Amino acid sequence: MVSGVYEPRVRKVTGYQRGKADMSDVIVKIQPSVVRRIFAAIILCISGFVMINFAFSPTAQSILLKLTLICLGLVFLWQALVNFRATDAALFLKREGLFDEHGTLICSLSNIALVERSWFSFKPSNGFLLRLHEPQSRKWVPGFYWRMGRRLGVGGSISPAQTKEMSDKLVLLMQEKAMGIELL
Repeated sequence: MVSGVYEPRVRKVTGYQRGKADMSDVIVKIQPSVVRRIFAAIILCISGFVMINFAFSPTAQSILLKLTLICLGLVFLWQALVNFRATDAALFLKREGLFDEHGTLICSLSNIALVERSWFSFKPSNGFLLRLHEPQSRKWVPGFYWRMGRRLGVGGSISPAQTKEMSDKLVLLMQEKAMGIELL
């Protein structure tokens, strides 16, 4: 109270709580299992080693071919490391939108136009695609999600059951918003 005027207490919301997102209103959490993360990294490592091995085999005669195979093999090995580190995270669905484990907003619920889960949509493996009203900045978390313009793809190293549950809850939240009633 300052000079008789009521000032409500404003709580500062930062999205962080000891390095993790606020878990109070999480509807769904998706996170890749350790087995899926390791399997994806092993497949990428095997691909990289096969390319490097082929570069040193006697069948690869051209220097340009050998250099290309070595570079591609190293890129695959680097990608295995990046993929393994990036998938050590989680995504949270809240009534406000989709958040990462640090509380960073990936996509607000009001920006989602459509949830695509069909076989023929351009989406990540075992995942779904969100079509957005407004374009977003580009972001790519290998094996987890990507965002480009008006599209956001979630999936990759995440199990199909988790992504199906999240996409179903997203559809329900969008129906709630459209009808004005609470379904969840």
